[in-house]
Amino acid sequence: MKKLLTILFLNLILSMPVFSEILKAGVEYTVDSARLVAFQDTKVRIPVKEFWQERHDTMYYSNVLRCIPAGLTHDTFSQPRRIVPFYENDELSFYGIQYDDTPEKKYYYSPKGYLLKYEVNTFDGNYPYKTVAYDIKGRLININLAVSEDEAFVFDRNKKLLIHWIGQNGFDNDGNLSLTRHL
Repeated sequence: MKKLLTILFLNLILSMPVFSEILKAGVEYTVDSARLVAFQDTKVRIPVKEFWQERHDTMYYSNVLRCIPAGLTHDTFSQPRRIVPFYENDELSFYGIQYDDTPEKKYYYSPKGYLLKYEVNTFDGNYPYKTVAYDIKGRLININLAVSEDEAFVFDRNKKLLIHWIGQNGFDNDGNLSLTRHL
């Protein structure tokens, strides 16, 4: 009888509903751990043929003479693309283009339409992700490792921390506030 009561008691306990909560935990990154992730599987040199056709902005006249002066950030006419101009002293310094059919690639051009920098990112909706920038010879310029929506680490080709973004604030290698931005 004692054995039967024990079995019934165990059945009762084991068949009771269990409520649980799924915890989502983020990964904390230090500069060193971010550096390891940033440079893991990152090519320090890529073949120029990867962006050779984009070395000149083929839509230069449309971009610089029509879209940028009109303040268009997205052009859907001939080849849908996002256009982001960058100004220095109210003068066009350079501009970036991201085509809708290849959102993982960005091209940055001089005001004359010559390629300055090529970027590739690994964003798939999850963090962390990398944005890797290359010069026109296919050499690594820098890596931006976004570890969350509010935090990113930027390293140069020599693995030196350039800036650690936390929200709108950018900190140097010594932890000093060095830049702010408007998001």
